[in-house]
Amino acid sequence: GISNCALISGYEAMAPKKVIKAAPKKAPPPAPAPKKAAEKDKKAANAKKASKVEEEDAMSEAHSSPVQGRRITGRREEQEKESPATRSVKVTGSPSKSAGTPSPSRTLAVSKTRRLKVAMDEPQGGSHFALEQGLVKLRRDGRLCDVNIISSFGRMPAHRTVLAAHSDKLAERFQDQLTTELDMQPASHEAVDLVVRWTYGEVSAENFQPTTPKVNEEVLRISSEFGLPLLAELGAARLAESVDTSNAVASVRLCEEFGLSKLRAAIVQSIVEDPLALDAVAKDPATLSHPALMRELLASIAQAA
Repeated sequence: GISNCALISGYEAMAPKKVIKAAPKKAPPPAPAPKKAAEKDKKAANAKKASKVEEEDAMSEAHSSPVQGRRITGRREEQEKESPATRSVKVTGSPSKSAGTPSPSRTLAVSKTRRLKVAMDEPQGGSHFALEQGLVKLRRDGRLCDVNIISSFGRMPAHRTVLAAHSDKLAERFQDQLTTELDMQPASHEAVDLVVRWTYGEVSAENFQPTTPKVNEEVLRISSEFGLPLLAELGAARLAESVDTSNAVASVRLCEEFGLSKLRAAIVQSIVEDPLALDAVAKDPATLSHPALMRELLASIAQAA
């Protein structure tokens, strides 16, 4: 028995020893999240939800709202401060519905309104210009004319309202609706045509050019008779251009006849200031037939001496 035990012991000593490895230690289970961490996760979830609402509001604002410069929030409560740079609204990413992956952050640009420089020509005249052109066309076409102006040549259609607007005398004459004619005889057709076209705005200082001094005299007579002082000024300016020592006395008489006191004074002054002209007019036989002018000239000569 002892020898068998010894043999068994010797065999166990000679046999290779089996190595038993220790099992790896498992990581301890995570500790339960504290209360603060749970609140933090809840806030993050709420922020994500609010961000999604902001994105939807921002997209809606960009497509439908005409108002720019407002911060796009869930309730649209705040208004951004004005800045010369381009304003932008940050829209956080949200999970893509098609791909199932979050989309990157995007920026919705809301640009400040800028005035465009549109090239346009300046307007050519106002409403008065259109009115004048319209009245002229009506007269030339003979439309809505309610009065005829008689000259030595014939009749010219016109509108009583246009004529009456220039003169109280004409307005009083045309107050009777039965009055359909205005006799300007014995004036020539040229003189009457100048008067009518002037009342319609077709004649001004730039194109008032009577062909003869007699036509200008007829225009002055019509202006005086029917109370057209502005037209008389045009005739007076043409008369002043034609005055010389041979017709100075006749020009003074026309001024006295048609009430052109300023032109008369200017003619006398020009005679007095020119010694040669003064001498010529003083010796003119026509001056002797105008006592008032003769006295003025003699007084000027005596004062100069």
